[in-house]
Amino acid sequence: MMSNFWQWFRAIARWVWDGREGWGPPVVAIGLVFAASSIANALDDGLRYAGLFLQILGVVTVAIGLRDRRQTFDKPGFARLTFQYFARFPRYTPKAHVISAVGLASGSASGSAYGFGWHGIPDNATIDDRLSVLEKNLDTARQLALDAQKQGQVLEAKLQSKLETEISQREVSDRALGAKLESVGAGNLHLEAAGVFWLIVGIILGTAPTETGAVFRWILSCLI
Repeated sequence: MMSNFWQWFRAIARWVWDGREGWGPPVVAIGLVFAASSIANALDDGLRYAGLFLQILGVVTVAIGLRDRRQTFDKPGFARLTFQYFARFPRYTPKAHVISAVGLASGSASGSAYGFGWHGIPDNATIDDRLSVLEKNLDTARQLALDAQKQGQVLEAKLQSKLETEISQREVSDRALGAKLESVGAGNLHLEAAGVFWLIVGIILGTAPTETGAVFRWILSCLI
């Protein structure tokens, strides 16, 4: 009985944790409001401070999402772009350029050569000699056919191996590209949604703390 209770309790905990993307941003906002209100002397000041913190948190969250997208496609961040920009500042004295010449020569030759002896038949050859020459030439032709077949099989095996390797590499590249597109398209939507939510709430609290405080007082009076 007790084991069933703990299993049910752990299932509820997992269920609650799986919904953190929905209840997490409001809980953070409410926690900041209560924390700032308890620190400040007046409720209006606490709401204004909480609004400021939420605006900063929202901007930072969106900036993190943009940074992750840049890193997904190996793009430099803002700090690196700024450093590269100042590094391109024109110099007063032109930078000395060293001209060097490099020579490179390479050559390769590959190929295959087949040599075979074809036996001729003299004009005065006997029938037995002619039959012997024909047998030798037939053996030569058979050997040439076998060699050509082996070469064809080797070439086919090489092409098949190369094709399988290329297919495997393309599948890996396609999966990596699909993962990047998925990450950019829908990977950080919950993070960006939380940042936008915090930013909106922060703007409201920071812009109209008096009106928001009046609403909070009315809600508390209704609850109490």
